[in-house]
Amino acid sequence: MNFKDIQDIVILRTHQPGLVDVIKGRINAVVKFISMSGFYYPDLKEVIYGSGEGVNATIYTQSLTIPARFRKMEYVKYPSGVSAREYLRGYTSTHLAIEEAKYLSDVYYISGNTIKIRQGTKTSSILLGYYDYPATLVADTDTNWVLDYADQVVADQVTQFIMSATGNREEGGVYGNFSQAQLQAVISGLLDTVNTNLSHGL
Repeated sequence: MNFKDIQDIVILRTHQPGLVDVIKGRINAVVKFISMSGFYYPDLKEVIYGSGEGVNATIYTQSLTIPARFRKMEYVKYPSGVSAREYLRGYTSTHLAIEEAKYLSDVYYISGNTIKIRQGTKTSSILLGYYDYPATLVADTDTNWVLDYADQVVADQVTQFIMSATGNREEGGVYGNFSQAQLQAVISGLLDTVNTNLSHGL
């Protein structure tokens, strides 16, 4: 399903076409909630940082801006063939500040919106693997993996919210009769399947 499909379902159920902007905002909120309920394969991205992103090939330290919608770093690595150690080790800034860690190389840490890297090998590019969350749905035809795999969960949650907000709590309860714990269980079970299928190319 796409963004417009979910809107149409909610409007059909609630008879609230005048609240379409609220519906759009709530769809995006539910999508983000589902995505951020765990770290899922479809949200794992890999990008190459080069000179345009601030990598300086003449030095051994880098300060790079984290990508948009960044949630968690999964790995930082050299391009193939650059170094015998392909993956850099992640640390906290506190750990790297102690005396015995001051001279460690092939390491990185995150400080605010910046990735700090100490290399053992000079390189013109660095690969970052990280988890993000889906971009905000805007156009009617926009979609994402959450709508592909959890469209009814999204539609039900938005329907329940709109019905409750407009004084129709009893009918809204038909769509929102899960507690938060139950909803989390439904999402986790569904997305375990997503991880398995997509990670194996199914």
